[in-house]
Parts: sequence; C-alpha cells; structure tokens
Amino acid sequence: MAVAYGIPLVVAVSLRGDEVDKNPVQKPIGEATVQLIEAIGCEFFRVSSVEEAESALSCARTKAESERRPQFVLLPRREALC
Repeated sequence: MAVAYGIPLVVAVSLRGDEVDKNPVQKPIGEATVQLIEAIGCEFFRVSSVEEAESALSCARTKAESERRPQFVLLPRREALC
C-alpha cells in the first residue's frame, strides 16, 4: 500500500540467510530480499558497517520524502559486522 499510495516510508531490513546464519530456513528469503524490493519498484541502501547505518537511514528518509516512495535499508546481521 505504501507504494500504491506514495507513502514515504523507510524500512530497515535485517538480512537473514547469509553465511553466518545457522538456520537454513532463512536462506531462500534472504537470497530473494533484493529482488523482492526491486520487483515492487523500490530502491535500497546496503549497509556494511555500523558507521554506515546512520548515514544510510538519513539518506533513505530524504529520498523517501522527496520521491514519495518507500526506501529500504538492508542491514547485515550483527555477527557479520563483528
């Protein structure tokens, strides 16, 4: 609905199914996350460190408001950052 109604929304997504995830159930959705975001016509910011998170969230907010479209911020699991 946020896409259809032009709601400026920032969604922080914790990525799952990566190489440090011990739960195999998470792998398919983790692999499909980017494709799902693109399929609904939205953009994403990929964060690879804690330092990048604040900047990415701020940029996503600005872009969501100016384009009136949801923006996604993809966050790696904490174990991947350590």
